[in-house]
Amino acid sequence: MAELSKAPVSGTGPETGFESHS
Repeated sequence: MAELSKAPVSGTGPETGFESHS
């Protein structure tokens, strides 16, 4: 789950993940 924490920076997290997954 550490990756999700870095999401905003990596762009693969919950917030950015939604857009990336879409």
